[in-house]
Amino acid sequence: MGITRRLYMKTNTETKKPRYEKVSYRDVKGIRKDTQNGTFLVQKYIRGERYFASFKTLKEAADWKRNFHPSLNLKPLRSLNNQKLNEKMKELSTHFKHQNAIELKNGNDFSYRFLEVWELYVAKHLSLMERSTFNRKIQNAKIFYDKMMDQPMVEMTAGFISRYLSLKKDEAMNNLHSRRYNFDDDLKSLKAIFNWYREYIDAQFVNPILKRHKIEGIIRKTPKRKKKMRRHELLNFFDELEKDNLFWRDFAETQFYFSGRVQEVAGLQWGSVDFVDGMIEIENVVVWGPGKDVNYLKESPKNGEERFVPMTEKLFTIFQRRLSERRPSKVIDTRTGKLVSCDFVFHIGGQPLSYRPIQYRYNKALKKAGLFHKYSSTHILRHSMANLVRERMGIEHAQAVGGWKTRELVEHVYTERQAHLTKDALKNIEEFMSENESTTSK
Repeated sequence: MGITRRLYMKTNTETKKPRYEKVSYRDVKGIRKDTQNGTFLVQKYIRGERYFASFKTLKEAADWKRNFHPSLNLKPLRSLNNQKLNEKMKELSTHFKHQNAIELKNGNDFSYRFLEVWELYVAKHLSLMERSTFNRKIQNAKIFYDKMMDQPMVEMTAGFISRYLSLKKDEAMNNLHSRRYNFDDDLKSLKAIFNWYREYIDAQFVNPILKRHKIEGIIRKTPKRKKKMRRHELLNFFDELEKDNLFWRDFAETQFYFSGRVQEVAGLQWGSVDFVDGMIEIENVVVWGPGKDVNYLKESPKNGEERFVPMTEKLFTIFQRRLSERRPSKVIDTRTGKLVSCDFVFHIGGQPLSYRPIQYRYNKALKKAGLFHKYSSTHILRHSMANLVRERMGIEHAQAVGGWKTRELVEHVYTERQAHLTKDALKNIEEFMSENESTTSK
């Protein structure tokens, strides 16, 4: 009786199968099959952390084992034909909680929340920037970062950025007074913060902002406005300014011949104008605050380097006319609260120009000249001068007249390819083809 029982127990043990059995797919090992439900289990250790997932097919499990990395927010897609792949990507871009999606921690968990990182970024980085830049970024932060301040940095994933953009888009679209077209600038600033965090705090952190987020942040199409006026358009624009007031024509033509920024002309001091040597130094720049009133006078242009502009006959005439209106004054520097002695070339009653009156006069002249549907803003004169110089003299002259450091910026942003080059090329090929036709006919 006892012997029989022992034999029975031995037989039962031998016939019992384990729940999990090891399987492999091609050269991928370490996959276990659950014999009860048929799923395939796979795990992976990366930097001491264990990651695991289950799949319905062996091939999916092998693909995950081969390709998975925690910096990716989604499991790699298995091999699909182009049509199915496009459908899958479209599905993933619109549904964040996909059944195969895995959102993992981003970097090391140092218990930082975005608010703490933002405060460190402001103290150690933003505070070193120009005051106007500092104020603008602080103001923008109040609008865009408000609802992410409590977000842990380890949960800053691409999926979170997508969901946050969706939230901010809803806010903007439901705001009848919103003039926003996209979140490009906000994403650019946020990306800079994440890069700073990676550089100085957590080298394992992966910047979660991707190219797709720029597309996801589009609210409506940005209206296109041209920036490079032709000769006859410029002359019509200047004429309309003069009809309003010669002062504004002088201001605009000075900006044009400087190929300068409007802030440089508004901040120009008589101490920078040399009638003897016939040179004008671009060094003082007006900085406007959030209300577009003058905050202070900066000691150098945007790129940090002073530049010199030769005094042409046109500029000489303008400055002689302005000299009769010279009126030194004192302006409060909002950085220090102290009065600063100034001697503006262009002023109204001795006071520096705010941005709004300049913008208003420019747009008014554009409307009267029938050009407002094509052009706007006060930066068009800088573009226009550079483009005309490139057309007539070449890109090196255009770079020199505007004081740009790099040729690429002039070539791709401020100027266009000369139309006559295309015309010359087409004419050359047309003549070449005509020669071949005449030779063939003979």
